[in-house]
Amino acid sequence: MFKKWFSLFAVGFALLFVLAACGNDSSGDSGEGENGGENAEAEMRTVTDPTGREVEIPADPQNVVALQNVADMLILGEQPAGTSDYYLDTYGDRLEGVESVGGDTPNVEQINELNPDMILLSDYQSDSLEQLEQIAPVYMTSFGDTPEEQLKNTADALNKEDASEEWLNEYEQQAEEAKQTLADNNIPEDATAAVVQFIGKEVYVHDQSVFAGLYEGAGLEPTEGVTENTETQAISLETVPDYVEGADYLFILTDQGEPTEQSQELVDDLLADTEAVQNDQYYYVNNTKWSDFTLLGREYQLNDSVEKITGE
Repeated sequence: MFKKWFSLFAVGFALLFVLAACGNDSSGDSGEGENGGENAEAEMRTVTDPTGREVEIPADPQNVVALQNVADMLILGEQPAGTSDYYLDTYGDRLEGVESVGGDTPNVEQINELNPDMILLSDYQSDSLEQLEQIAPVYMTSFGDTPEEQLKNTADALNKEDASEEWLNEYEQQAEEAKQTLADNNIPEDATAAVVQFIGKEVYVHDQSVFAGLYEGAGLEPTEGVTENTETQAISLETVPDYVEGADYLFILTDQGEPTEQSQELVDDLLADTEAVQNDQYYYVNNTKWSDFTLLGREYQLNDSVEKITGE
């Protein structure tokens, strides 16, 4: 199912990425890497990256520029030396001291100045591959992989498989504790939830796996409308009531998690008779953090949804 809907979800994600990055977009001329002598001394190993490329990378990378998979690096207890402005905006509180290497288009000159021993890149950024390979080995991930696959592959690149397993186990424990918190607050096991997303004036809905932190993690049940939808798509305001029908809880993604003119109109008019609105069980949540299709994003959904529902 994931492969079927992912390409459409990527459109919505890419739109958020471009909106965040376009104002900071910069590029630089290509340059030969100056890291050859220093990095050549490191122990190297040959791996096959998720795109099928055989690449020689450091056995223990120490100075990584990450143009993708930043969340996975953070999960593994690592910080990149440099990353794009999008990730600095998204994870700013966890990337103190990390250098900007441009917006949507990598600034090759800035990357070269950081003297990386490895570069993490996604296959949708492959136009930059040839230039970046002149600076350092490039491990390229696949944008269409699941969050679990992204973490696994990043752990392989960084030689941090044990840290990956440890985090996944800790997340499972968090999920069990979240379910118990809901039970302690008398939230029924069969409580239902729906999620709608505002991007500008458009309303989007997604396959339920996009919000796995809410459904699989916290254990809330998707509504019939959520279950029947298996792709990312824009829907009209008038059809939102049908989509969220039966939801005990409603989560509305907006910029900064605050009401907008369109979202308030939706709640006050079209959703006024729904159970979630009548019971004051609808919540505005942060668009960027909830639509972050990584395991860090999933963890945020888990914790934020339980906090919103219980007030704890």
